[in-house]
Amino acid sequence: MAIPLRSLLLLLLGLHSASAFGFSCNELKYFSTNPYTNWDVDEPSTADVAKCAYVDKDTPNLAWGAGNCQIGFPYMCQYAPCSVGNKDC
Repeated sequence: MAIPLRSLLLLLLGLHSASAFGFSCNELKYFSTNPYTNWDVDEPSTADVAKCAYVDKDTPNLAWGAGNCQIGFPYMCQYAPCSVGNKDC
């Protein structure tokens, strides 16, 4: 399973304000004070093409990895984006 890294980080933040956790959508940086991560060894990758995060179902703890979005990973869920200004979606 894979979703874009930005979407995964926002998903992990839940319903909280991303800025409250130090997450900047423009810079794609995550500075949470919550110490929990589930990255696999040597992840997340620093490769320029590693822009998608995935859950490795073959690891006992479902470790996270970062890979190339062009590979065509299956997705966890899909939804239509909200229109600008719509706060009810």
